[in-house]
Amino acid sequence: MKRVLQGLIKKSSDNIQIEVPLILFKEDDLFFANVPALDITGYGKSEKEARKSLQVMLHEFFQYTADNKTLETELKKLGWQQAALDSPPSLFDAIQHSKQLQNIVNNKSIKTDRINVSVPASA
Repeated sequence: MKRVLQGLIKKSSDNIQIEVPLILFKEDDLFFANVPALDITGYGKSEKEARKSLQVMLHEFFQYTADNKTLETELKKLGWQQAALDSPPSLFDAIQHSKQLQNIVNNKSIKTDRINVSVPASA
């Protein structure tokens, strides 16, 4: 089965805004903040630390793709479709296509949220 995620990308002269779902959960003594649509996770000793770690990971991802001019390519590898970039990613779709996320949702106490990510338009 082919993984298909939809996402919202708005380009301006200065940046690209992407809004994606966020899953927050705790495992052992660590908190995790996961963005399934980008397959990026941050972690820390508190939810706040996990969110900060996630921001660092997102920055590194977007910095790398900006430096290498590969953002669109990477999003397509993650299942984003060019024609469907006008609606938010489906968390349900991400969970349906990831055994790791299914395990988290079925066995952990989770919270969901949405996160806005802004990256340079040159990415």
